[in-house]
Formats: sequence, structure tokens, C-alpha cells
Amino acid sequence: NINKEIKILNELENVEIIDCNDFISVEIGNEEKILTYLKKTKALDADALIVNHAIIGKNIISQLKNCKIIARYGVGIDNIDSKAASEAGIILSNVPDYCVEEVSDNAIAFILGCQRKIVQLNHIVKNNIPWSYEKIKPIRRLSKLTIGLLSFGNIAKKVAEKLRGFNLNIITHDPYFSNKEKYNWVKFVTLDELLNNSDVISIHTPLNKETHHLINKDSIKKMKDGVFIVNTSRGGLIDEIGLFNGIKSGKIAGAGLDVL
Repeated sequence: NINKEIKILNELENVEIIDCNDFISVEIGNEEKILTYLKKTKALDADALIVNHAIIGKNIISQLKNCKIIARYGVGIDNIDSKAASEAGIILSNVPDYCVEEVSDNAIAFILGCQRKIVQLNHIVKNNIPWSYEKIKPIRRLSKLTIGLLSFGNIAKKVAEKLRGFNLNIITHDPYFSNKEKYNWVKFVTLDELLNNSDVISIHTPLNKETHHLINKDSIKKMKDGVFIVNTSRGGLIDEIGLFNGIKSGKIAGAGLDVL
């Protein structure tokens, strides 16, 4: 719902708004279909583009002759070709505090769901499976666990703050985070230390060339046996084949995935 934004923009002089919200949501990952739609709605001569999940690649950017800015109402800009935008002189912006509360809540729900075996228990009850504690072992006390947060941006910080009351051991790896004194109750470690010591790894890393498939067969080998992996960031951070094999082998006890 962008009615509030449209109302504000309408207060400006000589502004034409082309609302593409009726574009079929399942096709936002198809750049050719997006381009066809933008041509149909005569949106390619826009001075500004506001997007969320739509893929805005080099082919589209090269045809935005008047565009000065592409604003994404979301956290990352990995769905926009930043190199092509820079070469075209187009500014990129995002909303760094977008859905911080909601996504951090979701991450914690996955962490608790995995550790307390809520999904398995739900399956047992709904399918009238005879009860046995053996089917859900082990269930570990939360206060005895180490939670590893991959990156320590706005969402990860909120996750840490919400988990603090559980008396967990919270560690994080983020080579770009500097304000460590404010979070002296969180231990900052190397990537290998986080992989080696975490009972749950919660991923909050932005997706880029450096972080693509950060979780793969090699990094999984470094993890503790029976680790849980939670991803509420970007699907491309995990090599799905490596994750599948890790779960199949029992190295990974389970995964809570908000993205693929």
C-alpha cells in the first residue's frame, strides 16, 4: 500500500505517477516481462523509479533515459544492477530500517521453533503419530546455547536485543561493524570461530559478490554437529545443495528459511 507516498508526491507540482502495483507479482523476477510492462505503461521515461522486489537489471536501466534515482523501499539493493546504475549516473537509495521489527521477530520465531521442535511436534499431533520423546530428541535448554549472528546490522542487533532476555551466549561476525563498545554483551569473533561454536546460526548478511553462497559445503564442514541454520536475509547466501546434503547427513539438525 503506497497511498501515503502517492499523496505526498501529488503535492508536488507537475508530477505524473505511474503506479505499477497491478503488475503480476510472480513475474517481478523476469526482467523481460518487467521491461515489456514498463514500455506498455510508458514508464521508461520516468525521472524516478520506486521498486521493492522487482529485478531492475542492465537492460532496463539502459533504457531509463530520464531516470535520476532508483529508490528501493526495502533494506538491500541486490535486485538492482548497481554497476549499470552508476554508469548511467543514476543514484540508488534504500530504506535501511525497513521491517526491522518484523524480520527480527521472524528470525526469533525460527530459532525458537527449531530449538523447541515445534514443527515436528505439530506434525506428530496432526498426523496422530504415537507419542515418543525419542522422535524429538534432543531439546536443549536455551540458556545453554550459543547463537551466532552472521553480520550485525540493524536486524541482527534487534535480534540480539530480543534474545538477550533468554540468557543465551550471543556471538557475531561482522568485519564492518565498529561500535562494539555499545554491545559489550555480544562477543565479536572471526567467521571460523562463529561457525565452530554456534548451536544456531542466524544469517543477516547482505547479498553481494563477497557473500554469495557464504554458507556452502566447506563452511558447513566447520560447523558443530547438530547445528540449526536460520536465514531471514537473502536466499543466495546459502548454497541449497550444500544445505540439503548437510541436513541429509545429519550435520545440520534443521533450517528455518524465510528466503530461498
